[in-house]
Amino acid sequence: MAREQFFVVLHEGRWKIKHNDQHSRPYDTKAEAIKSAIDQAHEVHKKGGLASVVVQKDDEPAK
Repeated sequence: MAREQFFVVLHEGRWKIKHNDQHSRPYDTKAEAIKSAIDQAHEVHKKGGLASVVVQKDDEPAK
């Protein structure tokens, strides 16, 4: 089974979640983006899947 990955990234100056090569809407803060990514990963887990959340450091270039 493939693991779903949710990346919290600073993209175009805003915190977003990258999942399946798509960026989410922008979040006001890094903390909000992290919480949302964790919530999404929990939803995957509830359906029997595997998921992980990876958070970009503030000084790391976006992927």
